[in-house]
Amino acid sequence: GNNKVHNGDSQGDHQSPEEQFTVDIIGDGIDTQGPYSGNVEYIGSGQYRVEYILNKAGKYTVHVKTGGTDIYCGLGEQNKCSPFDLTVKPGPTVPSLSEAGSVLPATSSPAGEDSHMVEVRAGERGLIQLQAKDAYGNNQDVGGDDFLVKFASRADDNVQYRGNVMDGDDGTYEISYSIPLAGEYDVYIGLDEKPVQSFDTLTIIHNDVHAQSTSIAELGDAVVGEENDFVVQSRDQFGNLRVGDGDDSDGSGDVFVATFTRIGKDGYQVVTSSAVQVIKCTDSSVEGHFRLAYGGQISPDLPHNIQGATMSTILADKQGRQVRVDRSVDVSGNYEWSVMTLSHFDNDWDIEVMPSSGGDSAVSDLLSVSKPAGGGMYPIQFVLWYAGTYEVSIVSESTRKSGHGVVSVNNIDVSSGQVSSSSSYVTMNGTAVAGEQDILHIQARDVKLPEVKVLVYDGVSASLNDVKEALEDVGIISVTVERDEVDGFVYFVVTY
Repeated sequence: GNNKVHNGDSQGDHQSPEEQFTVDIIGDGIDTQGPYSGNVEYIGSGQYRVEYILNKAGKYTVHVKTGGTDIYCGLGEQNKCSPFDLTVKPGPTVPSLSEAGSVLPATSSPAGEDSHMVEVRAGERGLIQLQAKDAYGNNQDVGGDDFLVKFASRADDNVQYRGNVMDGDDGTYEISYSIPLAGEYDVYIGLDEKPVQSFDTLTIIHNDVHAQSTSIAELGDAVVGEENDFVVQSRDQFGNLRVGDGDDSDGSGDVFVATFTRIGKDGYQVVTSSAVQVIKCTDSSVEGHFRLAYGGQISPDLPHNIQGATMSTILADKQGRQVRVDRSVDVSGNYEWSVMTLSHFDNDWDIEVMPSSGGDSAVSDLLSVSKPAGGGMYPIQFVLWYAGTYEVSIVSESTRKSGHGVVSVNNIDVSSGQVSSSSSYVTMNGTAVAGEQDILHIQARDVKLPEVKVLVYDGVSASLNDVKEALEDVGIISVTVERDEVDGFVYFVVTY
């Protein structure tokens, strides 16, 4: 047990001092396995210095041996001092090796793993988990690092938001943030003015539609009988335009309904909506049939030149919806159908064109469906047929059930249109005297509201003349009648 003050050779020991002892360090964990050997150096007076470097933090067992046997330190075999435990702590935090990731698992968000570092909705709380590491990648197990987190808008250098950093006192930090302004942001997480790591752009997308924040553009006074329009700009509660999330949404899925009510008159009212889809044909000379999938139902075979009122009647009959369809002809002479949905917005109101029931796709292949709305902009068209002052109520169908659906209520003035020969009339006594002045009273009127009725007959035997004669019997003389045959029924579209 006496301290050895001479080297081994002076005592007849043939080992050199450096070979007298060996030091082996064995990790207790998977990441620290080893074994590692210490560098033993004799420094004189029977003392040795052992140098070692362990890169992995954790628990180790140290064996100091001589002649292959653990030393006793004069304590006997039962209380020998070797082996003994060694705990290696992490070194100082190195920002560039520290790691940040989403708190939420991959299944928690459509964006997948690390979703809160990629995409978050405006105003919602995003969470990022930060693990501080040392130069060798060891996780820190104590807190105290002063991390700085900033989110800088790519669109405006003056817009920046700070993240809130909560120290877990165990080497982890939870970063929370909430950004109201949609757009792309550069993310900076740093320590001592050194970044933790580089990040992809964080995208803040708009939140749900908010009626009170939604805005109206181009709504002004109108003229009787003329097509007028305005635009609803769909916005969330922070004023972000709901342009779509870039994935499966193009900013055309919201629905707004506008109701025009004439004030102080007969309660004349017109309802229109932004839920419009346009079916276009590239060659209407091709005859045949097609079908429409609409609201989970499939229509019967429809002729290639079907009237708008007939299509409206069939779709409304199938779904119990209020549907308005107008057919027009483009500059090339091809048909277009504008389908406006006015009710049942809870169900899928998107239209899909299908081949005929017999599988013939000659017509359906020529048809396409598009929406005038897009990018959060919703055009609404309307035609009013009586002059006067109107109250215009615009409602978001997405939020109406919650009691917060009203976007705006405005008044507009509708002036008379141009004089129309078909609706103007003259009054006179019926007799006049030769050579004497007589007076005629002419009442100028603007264009008259066209009335459209659809008469449905079971069977194909009914003719246009039969319908005209029946209408004349009830006093309807000036009429236009068009005929469609659909699924064994005859549809007469009567305009007067």
